[in-house]
Amino acid sequence: MLKPGTIAFTVSLGLFAALGPISTDMYLPSLPDMSRVFEADAAKTQLTLSGFLIGFALGQLIYGPLSDAYGRRPVLMSGLVLYMIATIMCVAANSMNMLIIARIIQALGVAAVAVIVRAIVRDVFSGAQAARTLSYIGSIMGLVPMVAPLLGSLLHGYFGWRSNFVVLLLFAATAAVLVLLFLPETISQASYRTPSLRIIFSKYRAVLSNRVFLIFVVIASLSFSGLFAFISASSFILQNQFGLTIFEFGFSFGIGVFGYIVGTLMGARLVGHIGIDRTIGIGSLLLAAGGLAMYVFTFLNSAQAWQIIVPFFIYLIGVGLTLPQCMAGALQPFASMAGTASSALGCIQLTSGAVAGVIVGQNLGDTPLPLALTMAISGCVALAVIALARHFRLTVIDPAPAD
Repeated sequence: MLKPGTIAFTVSLGLFAALGPISTDMYLPSLPDMSRVFEADAAKTQLTLSGFLIGFALGQLIYGPLSDAYGRRPVLMSGLVLYMIATIMCVAANSMNMLIIARIIQALGVAAVAVIVRAIVRDVFSGAQAARTLSYIGSIMGLVPMVAPLLGSLLHGYFGWRSNFVVLLLFAATAAVLVLLFLPETISQASYRTPSLRIIFSKYRAVLSNRVFLIFVVIASLSFSGLFAFISASSFILQNQFGLTIFEFGFSFGIGVFGYIVGTLMGARLVGHIGIDRTIGIGSLLLAAGGLAMYVFTFLNSAQAWQIIVPFFIYLIGVGLTLPQCMAGALQPFASMAGTASSALGCIQLTSGAVAGVIVGQNLGDTPLPLALTMAISGCVALAVIALARHFRLTVIDPAPAD
């Protein structure tokens, strides 16, 4: 069995967590071609991403309370099985509408993975140690989506877009075997309680009324909104507007994701020295810098492909510094309700990303300006929120928080 605190335990959680990002990133190079094959415009094709994110968000509301009541392992396995069934539907899709529906179901399954990975970390760690572990998990899971667009472009070139979903199916099946054979249960059986709607709502009310939780969730949601806006629009902008090939797009996207890995590794080292709040402050500064740089280039009508990619790289360093710390800070006050708090965090964060993706997709024309504006606003508002929170001492975490 995997023992908490070991490298194998952290690596396994990172690989589980990577299933969500790889599900969005691997098939990105195929989006323009899928749009042509199914005779759908960019806005409708983008719904395979935003629809996935909406399903991802709604699914997280379910799995947190269930995992608090029945344990992490059985709920995680159920989500992986649902994901695999939906992935088979994606492979067999014969219309854009069917693919969108399959993607939503797929997201409902993978939502279990995201919720329970965060809950497991909170089960066995707290405070800066939890933030450090989440940063390492973020860097591990970042390695997979960094190469995913490159792998997706190669698969598309040799076998077509459906091959991306075949690989996702194999990835999920491997994760299910690891969970079944090696992952221990991290909450005691004595903690299990059959949930009622009243108990579930009371738990969500307690979580959503916590001021510290809300501040961290707002910052996480803003940083993720800019990231998902880029995920939604980048293949159309870099391939259709700037003429990059499928492989060049995959490489360019990988550069940005490498920035995320750099940010998570920096965060893992910084958080033990300067704390969660200051680490988030540095990350938010980079979010604002990357977003504003992209906006200035596009506003002046001088943008070239590298002037989109380099600001994205800077923005992703900020995301890597910000997201793991926000997750740890948001979950810190809820030792016995980590699953519920993780669900609320994921739902709010992903919903904001889906909204940003839809807005950018609907306004995407022959300029990257809608994308750049969304990323600039997200970064600047995140910086303002953490600055105000620190000024009014709203995000200080007690060393021994109570539920």
